[in-house]
Amino acid sequence: MTNSDRPKPGWISAAQRLRKVRGACLIFLDRWAVAQLLSDAPALDRVAYDLESRAEAEIADPKNKNWSVLYRGSVLDD
Repeated sequence: MTNSDRPKPGWISAAQRLRKVRGACLIFLDRWAVAQLLSDAPALDRVAYDLESRAEAEIADPKNKNWSVLYRGSVLDD
């Protein structure tokens, strides 16, 4: 009799079901958050501003040696 033939204890199957429920909940929350953002134009503007500010801060940081931020949206991304 192999390990896969043995019946699983109840706590293992419960843990597997909880893991699936947690994954479904996270997917739902992600989709809900995106739907909320898409329905709120000022929120989209704030997100765009935050991303732009973050990129500018990365460029201005003299210790940052990652120059890929300079090439976003260019032919090099392809």
